[in-house]
Amino acid sequence: MEGWLEGTQSGRPFRTRFTTWLKVRDAGIVHQIDYVDYASIRRQVAGAEPVPGGTSDTAPPSRRRARDASRALRVVDEFYRRYEAMPVLRSTAGVGRYTEMLTDDFTLEDPTAPARADGREAFRATLNDLLAKGEYGVFHWEVDRRLTDGEWVVVNGTWRGIFKERPFATRFTTWLLVRGDRIARQIDYLDYPTFRRQTSPPE
Repeated sequence: MEGWLEGTQSGRPFRTRFTTWLKVRDAGIVHQIDYVDYASIRRQVAGAEPVPGGTSDTAPPSRRRARDASRALRVVDEFYRRYEAMPVLRSTAGVGRYTEMLTDDFTLEDPTAPARADGREAFRATLNDLLAKGEYGVFHWEVDRRLTDGEWVVVNGTWRGIFKERPFATRFTTWLLVRGDRIARQIDYLDYPTFRRQTSPPE
């Protein structure tokens, strides 16, 4: 499940994004994996960030009546193949091949970064800027599990790679909205505190 967590802490309200995996066995929950934007909770409780409004950030209605789970999974598999090829190819052509997998109105949201990109061309420019910096080495999305309803595909696992010549391995969950043979929306949840600890120079 994915959505918004609302509540109070020390008498102060907060509202933040979350995603949770639940493993069910015999009508009981046996395993729970949470990804919560705790940084925004801390900022909101401290008064350093406004609490977002109550409007639900739901996905746009599907443009397809039929849903094809196998097609959705094939599209996502190709999406990750091209994603991982970018730091190997180290070229704008590699970025272009990856962003061909995205719709013109593609949106990327990463509540845990926080980061957002609106539109394929804007995201292509961001990726080319990252390519020019040369901070990322090769990386791999190690997928532990994935689920789909034929339209949304949700993936969970470990992101491994090199950043500023330092190895990292951090957990992630990503939601991908598949439209035809392209990705229309991406919502990322990553364990950035672990990523920053692993890729920061020693004190």
